[in-house]
Amino acid sequence: MTEDINLDFIKSNKDCNQCNNDYCCFDCEYIQVKDQYPNSKYTDDCFWVTEDKEEEIELTYNEEHKKGDKEWVTYLQILK
Repeated sequence: MTEDINLDFIKSNKDCNQCNNDYCCFDCEYIQVKDQYPNSKYTDDCFWVTEDKEEEIELTYNEEHKKGDKEWVTYLQILK
């Protein structure tokens, strides 16, 4: 699962000739986002997203747990 990144932390770079007070150029934005979210990706829809690892782990655990339950139920049915 991906999650959009809130870009409120982005600041224009005073030393950059492309940035100004109201605008941060993409190069400076890229650096700041990657510093804050190293595994982030820029999508084709022009959004920065990050993987929600905690949710992925939970989904993986739940999927494995369900498989285990099915196997256990099958094992119990064999014992009957």
